[in-house]
Amino acid sequence: MQMAKVIGSVWATHRHSSLGGVKLCIIQPVDHERNPQGAPLIAPDITNQVGRGEFVFFVDGGDAMRLVPGPRLPYDAAVVGIIDSLSTDKD
Repeated sequence: MQMAKVIGSVWATHRHSSLGGVKLCIIQPVDHERNPQGAPLIAPDITNQVGRGEFVFFVDGGDAMRLVPGPRLPYDAAVVGIIDSLSTDKD
């Protein structure tokens, strides 16, 4: 799993049927100090609860495709949880 900050959302009227009713978020991957790392991604919000500015954890690649039983889903990444607090040795 990796961490990211939700920086926006995507509205798409035509999409794959497996994405019906799923919120699409724009997430910016971050490191353990919350510094941006790499390019932003579009990821479905499996929790259906995240909002802009929240820190989340996400999975990518094959892990994202296997989130629910059945056929593989067309996800490159997926938000799977909200980070309520983060503590490191520097805190």
